[in-house]
Amino acid sequence: MAEDVAYLSFWINLTKNSANVYSEEIIDNNPLSYDLDNTAAEQYKVIVYSANNSVLQTLNLTKSFIIYNDPGGIEIAESVQKRLVIDYFPEVKNFVIYDGRKLILDYDLSIYNQCNLDKICDPLKETKETCPEDCKPEEFAKAVVKKVIIEEPEKNVAKQKQVVKKVPKTKSNKNLFVVISIVLILILIIFILLLRKTRKQQVL
Repeated sequence: MAEDVAYLSFWINLTKNSANVYSEEIIDNNPLSYDLDNTAAEQYKVIVYSANNSVLQTLNLTKSFIIYNDPGGIEIAESVQKRLVIDYFPEVKNFVIYDGRKLILDYDLSIYNQCNLDKICDPLKETKETCPEDCKPEEFAKAVVKKVIIEEPEKNVAKQKQVVKKVPKTKSNKNLFVVISIVLILILIIFILLLRKTRKQQVL
């Protein structure tokens, strides 16, 4: 993910007892939204958490199922769609929505996470820019060294396996040559003995 991500935008379908995200996207700016209104009489509470469960951001989402129709009509809807825009944090884990004290949505954001706050710098995922908490200079150096140490033994093991495979093949060829030589010598000896026996019979 690009390091210049600014905001995460979600479209949420809300009923009186539940909520679900049906669309999400990464955006570069935060559009004005009437759904985020701290002055509304009734509100949903939104809390954004980090990988170590620290609160990154809190928002109030307007709670209203009233739909105004032209001309001047009012309708109470069974469900409404609202847009939620939160700041992007590399260490983000999830956000939750409460209706009063009732949890109505716990949404996983781990796909956007670039910093798991485990005090170990992962050079494949984390950098000093996206995760300074994990990738302090000394930790980043350890991570790079660890990666090299892990990869080098694997290469050496592969080479050793190749050598081990070649050795039995060489020994096998030598053994085959010895056996063939012995057989040929035995055949030669038998032939000589038979030849001598034949000559003796001819003399007699």
